[in-house]
Amino acid sequence: MKIGVVGIPLRDKPLFPNHAPFYEPKITDASRGMVKAAVDFGELKSPLARKGFPVNVPAMTDFARQLFSLRKKCDLLVVFGESHAAAYPLYFFPGKVARFDLHGDAFRGMRLNSTSYVRHAVENKIKKEAEITNYGILGKNAFLATAGGIGNPHKPGKCDILDVDVDVLDKRYGIMAEKRMAIGNGKQLPVESVYAAARLKPRVVGFFEYVASEDKGKFGAKFFNETAKNCG
Repeated sequence: MKIGVVGIPLRDKPLFPNHAPFYEPKITDASRGMVKAAVDFGELKSPLARKGFPVNVPAMTDFARQLFSLRKKCDLLVVFGESHAAAYPLYFFPGKVARFDLHGDAFRGMRLNSTSYVRHAVENKIKKEAEITNYGILGKNAFLATAGGIGNPHKPGKCDILDVDVDVLDKRYGIMAEKRMAIGNGKQLPVESVYAAARLKPRVVGFFEYVASEDKGKFGAKFFNETAKNCG
C-alpha cells in the first residue's frame, strides 16, 4: 500500500475573534516525518493563505482541490493539522465520515473554525449531515452530534474518511489538550477504537490537535503508524 502524507498548517489562536485558525507553515513537519515508508507531499500552500493570517472558506476549498489531486497519487492519504479546522477540506471527499472527538464541532453562527467546521461542511452542502457519525461525544455535547448520530466506538460503522482529534484518546497516552484547556467532559477513548475504524479501509485519514513537541512519551509515531497499518 502506498501511503502519502500531507500537512495543512493551521493553528488556533483562541484570543483571536471566533478562534480563527491561522496559517503557520512548517508546524506539521515533525508529525509528517513520523509515518514510516510514506511519500511526503509537504504542506499545502495557496495564494489565498498567508502566513500569520486567518484562513477563509475559499482557501479551504483550494486545499480540498489539492487533496483530491494528492489522493490519486497514493492508496492512503494521511493528513495532519494542528487545528481541528484543518479537517474541513477532508469533508469534500465522498462517503461516510467517522469522527473521533469529545465535541461535535457543529456550533452555529460562528466563522469557520475548530468548533464549527462540521456545521459549515453541512450548511455549505459539502457533506450530508447523515454521512457524519461521531464517536466519543458525551454528556452536554451530545446535542451537537450530527444526524449520523453517536456511534459505538468499539464497533464503528462504515468509514470512508477518518477524522481523529488525537487528544480525545485515553489520558494515559499523555495527549491531553482537553485537560490543558479544562473543557474535557469525561471518559476518553482507547486507541483500539480508532484502529477498528481504520480496518474499515478509509482512503483518507486525518490527525488533528496533535503537537509533536508536547508528546513527551512519543505516543504519536506508534499511533499514526498503527492506524495506517490497519488501513492496509
